[in-house]
This record gives sequence, C-alpha cells and structure tokens, in this order.
Amino acid sequence: METDLEIMLKLINKFNNSASTLEEKITALSDLEYYVHQVDNARDLLSLGGLQLLINGLNSSEPLMKEYASFVLGAALSSNPRVQVAAIQGGALQKLLVILATDQSFTVKKKALFALSSMLRHFPYAQQQFLKLGGLQVLRNLCTEKGMEILYIRTVTLLYDLVVEKIIYN
Repeated sequence: METDLEIMLKLINKFNNSASTLEEKITALSDLEYYVHQVDNARDLLSLGGLQLLINGLNSSEPLMKEYASFVLGAALSSNPRVQVAAIQGGALQKLLVILATDQSFTVKKKALFALSSMLRHFPYAQQQFLKLGGLQVLRNLCTEKGMEILYIRTVTLLYDLVVEKIIYN
C-alpha cells in the first residue's frame, strides 16, 4: 500500500514531467485534487514543491491547465492557513486576478474564482492584498461579462462572506 504522500509525489512528478502529455497532466491534477482536500495532504503538497508548480500552472497557455491548476489550488487553500500564506507569497493572488480579468472561458474563470475565494476566506492579509491589487474592480468587471452570469452569484456570495467576516472579527 502506498501512502498518500507517495501517491501525491508520483502525481506531482507526472504533472511536472515535460514528457507527460496534456491529458496525463490533467489526469494527475484531477487525482491530486482528491488528496489535497485533507489539511495534512495540502501541507505535504507544499513541502513537496507542488504548490508552486500549481501556481506556475496558472500561467499556462492551455485553458485546461489553468482550470485544473486553479481547482487543485482552491482545494488545497480551503481552511488551510499555512498553504494560504505560501500561496500568496508564491504569487497566486496576482495570477488568479489576471485570469479573472482577462479573456478566459467560463470554466477557467469558475475555478479561478473558487481558488480566489478559498484564498481570501479567513485570511485578512490576503484580503488586504486583494484590495491593493484592484481585486474589487476585477470582480466588478467579471459581473458585467456576458456568459458569466452564473459567476455573478458566486462573486456576490464571496463579497458578502468577506463583509460578514469583517463585521464578526472586528
């Protein structure tokens, strides 16, 4: 029996291997997403160097790569302060905002918004950086894009959650 750590290492190596096809990389990311929901596994992702690989994947010219990298990143960030700190230090916030601000498909933006939400919730420093980087403007523009109507509700929900968080913790 392989441990989760060993499986994750194999998946990260498959994702990072230049000989892997796009399909193999996407499959590796899809499988990795299953593991990083667990807080300990997400921390292992960080120690294995996988988090930075995901952040770098947000720059890919392949829409599927951006989509799946965002999805795995969002799962790893969710309620995991150590991973949130490492992700913001690794430039994830800027890259997610670029994805949301540029011409991308609905599915790419949906997963990027998920990752952004996971990063911002319960992380005041990321919220401050989000504001400094013009994140509110990015979300406002997202809510005017045609074809993104389903994301309007998710955007408003994120903003509502952040306001409630601010009220409760201040």
